[in-house]
Amino acid sequence: MGNQKLHALQVALVTHYYTTGQPDLLAEFFKRKVRLLIIMRHPFYYCEDVSSSLIVIEDGFSKIEKRFKFPKVNELLLYLRDVILTIFVILSVRRNLDVYIGADPLNAFAGLVLKRLRKVRKVILYTIDLPVSRFKNEILSILYHKLDIFCASKCDFVWDLSPRMELVRKAFGWKLSNSRKMIVPSAFPLKAKQMIDETKICRLLFVGHLKESQGLQLAIESMPTIVEKLPSVKLLVIGGGPFQKELQRMVSEYSLENHVLFLGYINKHSEIEEILSEGGVGIAPYVPDPKGITRYADPMKLKVYLACGLPVIVTDVPWMAEIIKEYNAGIVIKYDKNEFIDAVIKLMTNRELYFKIRENALKLAQKYTPEEVFGKALLNVVSS
Repeated sequence: MGNQKLHALQVALVTHYYTTGQPDLLAEFFKRKVRLLIIMRHPFYYCEDVSSSLIVIEDGFSKIEKRFKFPKVNELLLYLRDVILTIFVILSVRRNLDVYIGADPLNAFAGLVLKRLRKVRKVILYTIDLPVSRFKNEILSILYHKLDIFCASKCDFVWDLSPRMELVRKAFGWKLSNSRKMIVPSAFPLKAKQMIDETKICRLLFVGHLKESQGLQLAIESMPTIVEKLPSVKLLVIGGGPFQKELQRMVSEYSLENHVLFLGYINKHSEIEEILSEGGVGIAPYVPDPKGITRYADPMKLKVYLACGLPVIVTDVPWMAEIIKEYNAGIVIKYDKNEFIDAVIKLMTNRELYFKIRENALKLAQKYTPEEVFGKALLNVVSS
């Protein structure tokens, strides 16, 4: 009965993007499940290409693909353009929609306008991240949070990636208790191999945007001590970003060129999954920051590590660290070099412990597949 309800749905998913993320996994899930799917993707202002895109998929087959090219403008005008474009494009679709999902308050606001125009029936605010300081401009950040609270109070459903997001809303004046608020955490399909190459257990694996808040500098600072105890250890870094030159300078300073490899940005996620699933330890040494985005979100990186069968070393910053600790699917540390070193040595020198934690990681990953996370969330929407 649940699958029949889902298959009859006509859905719009509108998101902002920089690289791939949770909305893309949600779109992949919908492609196989719903009758009609409209996907609109708008670039963040810091993207080189500020073109928006539209994809219309019916019964699993792509029918329309369009790009809307615009000149680069300032941040405020760019986001205002996105809201207006979304409204006009959805209005141009001949059918009315059952569900509209806006992956941030700007996109959710466009959905509320469309609901007022009777174009959509139910609107979901899908909160991917909700940092205390959304913009460098404090006034813009306050306005963003006020818009988020407005949308959270007016939308039919609120999907938050983590329970900590409500704490941010309360800090900006949220006083209501929305009974239709759901925790819809980040998800990722299982990708682990049945057997791993034991010679590759002594690999530290990092995937992500190379910026200071990701904490990769802690791993590099720890590597000289780790190399002394484990001469075969390697740190593989997948991704690029503004902090890469500084990280490479540190590698040179510590003479770690033979132990730290920068693989760069890998476009095909399947290639990343292949590298990860061969074996090793996934690391996420986030820098603690009370106003940082990671503290209140649910980074997909951790789910990718778990889904590839990697024990995880993570600082106690994101909400998911508590779950990893509870399931013994990794080691949770403070942002501390000695704790990081101890965790690495512990996992890489005790095979029995490594494989036990790997087994726990895979069990935990099964709770966060798209079928489990998105399937349950969407069934709750159509059943209400």
